[in-house]
Amino acid sequence: MLHNLEKKRNIDAIILVGGYGKRLRSAAKGKAKPLVKINNQIFLEILIKKLKKYKFKRIILTVFYKSIQFKEFVKKTKFKNLIVIEEKKKLGTMGAIINTVAKIKNVSKDIYVTNGDTYTNINISKMYRFFKLNSFTSCMSSIKVLDTSRYGKISTKNNVLTKMDEKKGSKKGFINAGSYFFNKNIFKSLEIKNCSLEKNFFSKEGIKKKKVGIYKSLGKIFYDIGTPKDLGKFKLFKNND
Repeated sequence: MLHNLEKKRNIDAIILVGGYGKRLRSAAKGKAKPLVKINNQIFLEILIKKLKKYKFKRIILTVFYKSIQFKEFVKKTKFKNLIVIEEKKKLGTMGAIINTVAKIKNVSKDIYVTNGDTYTNINISKMYRFFKLNSFTSCMSSIKVLDTSRYGKISTKNNVLTKMDEKKGSKKGFINAGSYFFNKNIFKSLEIKNCSLEKNFFSKEGIKKKKVGIYKSLGKIFYDIGTPKDLGKFKLFKNND
């Protein structure tokens, strides 16, 4: 069976935009990190344009820090089928997903999740087929970089996650590229609390209990705008895009 993401048109996408963005504050000028301008275009707009190509049913923004700014963005934007899920307290990356699954009763069975500060050229449709054809309930995108020290290297066996290394040492390897597919049922019975995908769901103990698929992308583009230096690199990339 061919699992075609664009033809299904019934899958929800979640963009995690609830973080504080502390390292970028000097360059953000009062804006939440995903709302910074990239050469007269808002970074979040760039992400949404990319997702719209894949015909997701809805795009859900999980917000906490500077939530009013995101609500204003949704009011003014030309994009349709955008939903804001506001956190009353900080929930972290995993908590935000649990909260969304609880609040949106008709959320799709499969959900796509991506960080709101990361840009890649990963083919999401190919990633979805990998997720479905291997019958995973969770799947992480990965991309090869020359220096894994900032992000932590991931280890796999037969395309299944076996270990997430600490952020240390400068070495070539695959890293978590910041996007995922999940079956929503793995979150339905969990308590809504502050918890992290990296520290909890993908922890050493966590991956013993579940088989996490790793989609190894052939893409070469990966930008995380978490620091002023990296934001500058992405601006330069978009200038030449």
